Amino acid sequence: MNWLQVIGEITLFLILFGKTLCTSSQQQRDLINDLPDFEHYFENVRLFYNKSFDHLTTLLSSPQLPERYWRGFIQQPSDMVDNDSVLKFSWSNCGSTKDPVIFKSLKVSDPIHFPGYTTLGFDIKTLVNITSIQMNLKIQKKVFFLWITVPCRHNVGSCFYPDVCSLMPSPCPKPIIERKLPCHCPVPKGVYLLPPTSFYVPPISIPSWLTRGDYKITADAQQHGSRLFCLELRISCGK
Repeated sequence: MNWLQVIGEITLFLILFGKTLCTSSQQQRDLINDLPDFEHYFENVRLFYNKSFDHLTTLLSSPQLPERYWRGFIQQPSDMVDNDSVLKFSWSNCGSTKDPVIFKSLKVSDPIHFPGYTTLGFDIKTLVNITSIQMNLKIQKKVFFLWITVPCRHNVGSCFYPDVCSLMPSPCPKPIIERKLPCHCPVPKGVYLLPPTSFYVPPISIPSWLTRGDYKITADAQQHGSRLFCLELRISCGK
């Protein structure tokens, strides 16, 4: 069954379902009986969704040469001009000046390579004690001139994370321990400074879509319904 047939079946179901809202119980039963193999329709919808997701994952998994390496040599199609390019690592605040967690500086290897050594540095001030963190994460990858949102699957990708504290690394990386910086909750209010420091990232199991390319990441963090911070990152990844 092709996708046109599936869409047709969904439309038919919606029409019949809409009719049931305005009819008697007996008429509703008659309408449902008019829809042959009712469960078959939902199974087709599920299969269509899974197949579409698999195609999207395959597309996102294809390595992409970061734009910094081909800009000026390849002309983008005129109807796909996108000025939102990633030519170097950058970050910006997408929250409010009243947010209690303040990022004064943030430095990351550019581009990031893994496995291998990566560099991280930051200057962060928090005006509140942090006991729990909830986060909405949105990840986009540039594929063939277009930004595509990485879907959430198996709690990886553009997901909502209700308990970020439970995801923090254990044991803490050695440079964090040496500077007596917190890497677990609770995080007391204060100023936390890490000069650009090299970390080794060992070979680990990573999502199939996390291949070479340009990424946009938005991290919106909250604590008990109040925003802590919101960051927008532009980063390139090498593999």
